[in-house]
Amino acid sequence: MDLSRRSDRTELLDRDDIPFEDIERNMRELDIINTRLGGHAITVTGFKRLLSRFDERQKQEQEQLDRQQTRTGPSGQQGRRPDPGPPEMGQQNRAPLAEIARKAHPPLLVAEIGCGGGDNLLAIRRWCRRQGRQVRFVGVDHNAHCIAVAASKFPPAEARWITADYRTLSFGDDRPDILFSSLFCHHFGNGDLVEMLRWMRAQSGTGFFINDLERNILAYRSIRLLVSLFSRSYLVKYDAPVSVLRGFRRNEWVRLFQQAGITEYTLEWRWAFRWLLVSARY
Repeated sequence: MDLSRRSDRTELLDRDDIPFEDIERNMRELDIINTRLGGHAITVTGFKRLLSRFDERQKQEQEQLDRQQTRTGPSGQQGRRPDPGPPEMGQQNRAPLAEIARKAHPPLLVAEIGCGGGDNLLAIRRWCRRQGRQVRFVGVDHNAHCIAVAASKFPPAEARWITADYRTLSFGDDRPDILFSSLFCHHFGNGDLVEMLRWMRAQSGTGFFINDLERNILAYRSIRLLVSLFSRSYLVKYDAPVSVLRGFRRNEWVRLFQQAGITEYTLEWRWAFRWLLVSARY
């Protein structure tokens, strides 16, 4: 088998006529595969890389607010550092700064394009809950059935779901702090991917990351054997091997980022046969 070039075969899941029940089973099995083979762990790693950049920027902005508060005092007047006075007065002096900080730093906003059944966002949510982080989520997918599956996994107040082609969207002032895709890029041709990289760069506040497949003969043979033995979904049995054939080699990612004009990024190979790309804006 020739793996020198990406396959142009399309996956069944890209069709618009797949019944909801079949998509739901497909999503369940993909979640299991991503959990057992470490796909979700790679997604969380990419998220944590950009979260550290986000926290660093928030710290710098907080320090700037502190310096401004020190210079102006609670009344907003320039001059010497105000006397904090008794403890209760000190608490009053700090109150305006706390209010400013809350307005300046709303909960972290994380968005995924091609979110499928929402299992990647759910993996990030579980990690954030363990860390006590407040996070809002946005999931984008062109398939309404996938969005329905994803929405069922989240409390309504924590997530917003958009049924649309990501290319039609602009987040505007509510752009996500962290934007990502997982097992999404291989659905697109190289020309579309260059535009996707530019879009992700422009639409993310702190940066974006990508978790996708390596095109590798061992990965292809392994996934064919795995799904033939354990899968009960015809979508998974067909699409999983095809997705590997549509995966990437390292030099292809380097060329795509060059064509997109993005120089600030890291590219790592991760087990099992995945690429993790992280591009921070700050």
